[in-house]
Amino acid sequence: MNHAPADTVPTATTPAALLAAILPRSRHALTWAALLCGPGTVKSITRTENLPRATVQREITAAMERCSTLLRPQVAAQYAAADLVPAHRLSLTGEDPRDLDHADRALLRLLARHSRADVAVELDVAQGTVRTRAARVRRFLEVGTDHEATAVGAAMGVVRPADAHPGLPLPAPTFPESLAPVVEAILAALAGTSRAAAQVPRAEQQAVAAAVALSRAGHGARVLVIAADGPAWDSAMDTWTRAREHVGTVVGLRPRPGGRTAAAPGDEQWPLAWTRRGLLDLAGTRQPATVVATPTVLGLLADLHRTPAARPLAPWDLVVTTDAQLRGHPVPGTPDERALPAASRLALTSTRPERLPRDAGPVVVRRCAALAAEQGRVRGHRLLAVPLTAGAGTPDDAAALVLRAARRHGLGRVQVVCGSERSSCLLAGALARAAEALPGWRRPASLWSEAIAADTGVEARAAVVRRFAEGREELLVLTASGPVRAAGADALLVLAPYDEHKAGEAVEWALEARGRHDRARTLTVVVPTASADAAGPGGGDAAMLLRACAVLDPGLADRAERHPAGSRWPWIEGTPYLDASQRAHLDAAARALTTGRRP
Repeated sequence: MNHAPADTVPTATTPAALLAAILPRSRHALTWAALLCGPGTVKSITRTENLPRATVQREITAAMERCSTLLRPQVAAQYAAADLVPAHRLSLTGEDPRDLDHADRALLRLLARHSRADVAVELDVAQGTVRTRAARVRRFLEVGTDHEATAVGAAMGVVRPADAHPGLPLPAPTFPESLAPVVEAILAALAGTSRAAAQVPRAEQQAVAAAVALSRAGHGARVLVIAADGPAWDSAMDTWTRAREHVGTVVGLRPRPGGRTAAAPGDEQWPLAWTRRGLLDLAGTRQPATVVATPTVLGLLADLHRTPAARPLAPWDLVVTTDAQLRGHPVPGTPDERALPAASRLALTSTRPERLPRDAGPVVVRRCAALAAEQGRVRGHRLLAVPLTAGAGTPDDAAALVLRAARRHGLGRVQVVCGSERSSCLLAGALARAAEALPGWRRPASLWSEAIAADTGVEARAAVVRRFAEGREELLVLTASGPVRAAGADALLVLAPYDEHKAGEAVEWALEARGRHDRARTLTVVVPTASADAAGPGGGDAAMLLRACAVLDPGLADRAERHPAGSRWPWIEGTPYLDASQRAHLDAAARALTTGRRP
C-alpha cells in the first residue's frame, strides 16, 4: 500500500478507465457489446440486424470469449461499467438502480460476474430464491433480462468495474504519510505473529485498520471490525464505506433496536443486517467484505462459522477490535474468540496499553492524540477551568454555567455531554429560559439549542449536527447523553458522572476533524471545577477529566510535576475566575496526575 501526504488522494486513473484499457475496443467489438447490453435476444438481433442466426450466435460467443467469460450479463456489465456503451443503447426507462435496497444491489453485483447457480451457492439459498429475487430486480428496473439489468446497474454506478471484472488491477489504496510508521510497524508485527496491539487515537483507528487489512490481503480482504455501538461504530462504517468504494461491500451488524419500531435495513444510511439471512444477503460467504459488528451480536457470526450449511462463512483475513480494553469484547484465547476464525487479529486502544487483555498481542505502537494533533490529523485542545458553584445539579444551573462560560471566553459552539438522555433534553430547553433571565448586555444576541436522543433518526440526527456546524446564531449548544461526532464545536463540556474512560471518549470524538476548517480550530475542553467539599459525581470532578486528558497528552503530567503546588497552572486557562476553594480542588486534581491517586 502506498502512503500520501493528504488524507484523501485521488487516483490518477479511474477504475472505469482501467477496465476500458483492458477490453477490446474495435468498432466491431463495441458494436456487438452495445447489442449485448440492449434488450435483444438472439432471435430479435437476427431480425433487426438481418443476420443469420448462426452468425449472431457465433458473434455472441466471440464477444464472451473476448471478455474471458461464459456469461452475457458479465459482458454487458463490463462494457457499461467502462463507459463504452452509448446511453441510447441501454434500457433506462425504469427506476433508478441506486434506489434498490442494499440486498438487491448486492444481488445485482453478483449477477454481473456469476451464474444464478453460483449466486445461490454464494448466498446459501436455493436457485429458485435467486430466480425470484432477480425477477423482482428486473421488474423494478423495467427490463426483461439479467444482462439488461446488469448493464443498467453498471451504467448508473451500482455495478462497479471491479464487480464486473474480478481481479481488475486497481491501484493500491493510499493513506496519509503521518500514519506510515504506525501501519508499517503493525504489518511488521503481523508478519511474524497472528496478533498485534497498538495505541492509536480513536479518530485514526479505522484508517489504520483499513490500511493494514488492504495491505495484507489486498482489495479482496474479508475484515471483521468489532466496535461498540455509538460513535466508534459510526466511524467504522464511514471509513470502510470509503475504503470499499471500488471493491467489496460494507455491512453493519448490530442488534435490532428494542422497544420501538425499527426501520427496514434498506431505509438506513448504511447496509445493515440484524439476522443471519440479512448478513448473507449483503456480504455472502466468500466475497470481499467488511462487517462492522457490535460485541453483542458476535454470537450470530459464530453460528454462521460453525453452521452445517453447504458453504459456511469463510474465515476472516483480519479481525480488528477497537477499544479492546473494554469488557464485552472477545477475550483473547477464549472459545468466544476462537469461534471467529481469522488469519490475523489487531487490538486497538486509545488509552494506556497496559489496560489491554494479557494475550492481546505485542504493543507495537504508542501514538497519542497530541502527536496526531501536531501532524494535523486531529484537532488540538486547550483546558479551561470554569467555576461550578452549585454542582450543576439542575438544568437551570447547567444552563447558567454554559451561558457564563460562553460569554466570558468567547465560545460560539458548545457541545455538552450530560449524564442522561432526560437531563440532556431538559438542558436544551433550559438554555432559552436562562438566557431570557439575563440582563440584555449579558444575553447572547441569538441562541440555538437542540438535544440528540438515542432514538433520534438518522436523517434528523444529521440535520441537527449540520445545523450545529453551520448555524449563524451567536451561541449554538448541542446536548446529548454521550459522545457525538459533530463538526465545528468550539468547546466541549462534560456534565456527567462519567468515569475516566467515558470522559476520554467524549473528548476524543470532539477532537475528530470532521469539517473543512476543524483542523485549524483548537477545541476548548471545559473543566468544571467545584469547591473542594462539593466535588464528585455531580459534574465537578476535575481530576477525572484531567486524567482523561493526560492520556491524550502524556506531557500533561510532566507539566504538572514541574509546577509547584498552589501555582496558577499556566496550562489551564480560566483560573482567575475560581475562588480559593475551587483553586484548591483544581490544584489537587493537577497534583494527582503525578501521583496516580484520586484526590
